[in-house]
Amino acid sequence: LDPSTGFTCVTCQLIFETPELQRDHYKTDWHRYNLKRQALQKEEDELSSLYCFTCRKKMKSRNALKDHLASKKHKEMETKGPKGPRQPRKKNSEQLVQSHERIADIEIQSIETSDPDDDDDDSSSSWVTAIPITSCLFCPQAKSNKEEIAEHMKFHHGFSLPDKKRLVDEDGMLNYLGLKVGAGHCCIYCPDIRSRFATTAACQAHMRDKQHCKINREPEGMLEFAEYYDYSPMCDSDYESGVSDSFIDDGWSLTLPSGAKIGHRLLMMYYRQYLRPKDSNKPDVGRTALEKARGLYPALAWTSTTGTIAKQAARDIKFMERYRRRFDLRVGLKSNKLFKSQGRNGDN
Repeated sequence: LDPSTGFTCVTCQLIFETPELQRDHYKTDWHRYNLKRQALQKEEDELSSLYCFTCRKKMKSRNALKDHLASKKHKEMETKGPKGPRQPRKKNSEQLVQSHERIADIEIQSIETSDPDDDDDDSSSSWVTAIPITSCLFCPQAKSNKEEIAEHMKFHHGFSLPDKKRLVDEDGMLNYLGLKVGAGHCCIYCPDIRSRFATTAACQAHMRDKQHCKINREPEGMLEFAEYYDYSPMCDSDYESGVSDSFIDDGWSLTLPSGAKIGHRLLMMYYRQYLRPKDSNKPDVGRTALEKARGLYPALAWTSTTGTIAKQAARDIKFMERYRRRFDLRVGLKSNKLFKSQGRNGDN
C-alpha cells in the first residue's frame, strides 16, 4: 500500500486506503492488545531506567538515581563487583544420562499400560479405585466373600441393606456403594453436595465418627437406589384394593393419595403459626379477669361530688387559674423589660 495516503496505525505498523478501514481497525482486539503491550513495555523501560543493578535498588526519580550513582557506597559496590543471580548447580553427565533414561522408562510404561480401546480414562480409573463387594465400606477390612463382609459390617458398624424383601440386585447396589465411597469419596448418608472428601480414608473416618454407617431411609434418600428395588407388587395390590391415585385439589390445598395435604404458598403465614391447645376443663383466667374489670373501672370513675365538696373543688380550681394568670403576667413584664412601680404591687 501507498504510505502517502496518511491513514496509518503507528502501534500496529499498518497502512490503510480509506479512513473507514482505519476507524474499524481501531475497534479491533488486535489494536487494543498492541496498545496494552506498548504501555507495559513503557512501564518496564521506566522501571529499568530507575533501577540500579549494581546495588539492586529501585529509585523513585531520575534525580535520586543520579545522586545514588555519585554516592560513595555505589562506587564501593562497583569496585567489589555486582552479585549476579544464583546459578543452578551443574549436573554431571552421568546424572543427566540417568535422568533421561528414567523419563524414557516412564513414558514407555505409560504407553504400554494405556488402552487404545478405552475412550474414557477417568471412568476406568474410578472403577479401579472403587471398593469391591468383598471389602468393607467403612474400614480397610476385606473378606473372601460378600456374606462374611456383610456379617462384619452388620456386627462392627451396624450396617444392613434396607428392605431386603424388595431388593432385586444386591450385587449392583453394593457395587454402587463401593463406587460412591471409593471413587466419589462421598458419604452414603449425607447428601452428595456436602459429603465430598479428599480421600477414601477421610470419607470412611467421617462415616464412623458421625455414625453415618447407614443408608438414609427417607423417600428422598431411597430414590437414589430405586433401580435396585422392585415395588411393583405393592402397587398392584393397591390397585386391586381400589386405592385411587387421583389428587384432590380444591384450589388452596392438594390432598395426596397417602392422605398428606399440601397447602398453597400464599397461605404459608397461616400454616407457620402456632396455636396453643385449649383445655376445656381449665377456666379461662384472662376472660375472668376481664369480666371483673368491666364492673370495677366504671365504679372507680364515678364520684358523687355534690354539695360542700363540689363548692370546695370549684374554689380550688378558681384559685389555681388566678395564680396561673399572675405568673404569666410576671413573665411577660420581665421579658418585655417594662417599667415596674415600687409603690404598687399589681397583685389583684
